[in-house]
Amino acid sequence: MSAVEDVATAIAEQVRAKGWLSYADRGNVSVWAGNIPVATLHCKDASQAKRLAEMMRAPPTPVFDAMNLPELPAFPSIRGKA
Repeated sequence: MSAVEDVATAIAEQVRAKGWLSYADRGNVSVWAGNIPVATLHCKDASQAKRLAEMMRAPPTPVFDAMNLPELPAFPSIRGKA
């Protein structure tokens, strides 16, 4: 991870919670609170800026969804089997 990705990840929760706007403009991600600029992140290229802006807008996924774990446990339950 790059430093700009670390910063974007760290502020993403606040961006979503406060309803701030985040958008990509060429190689930058701009964060605005209404008409007040909050932050500008300078990315390595436009694709990274687009990805980070979308990440800051998207609702967080539950931990287990992010880990891509199967819905059923890998090992069957042994309860009731003595």
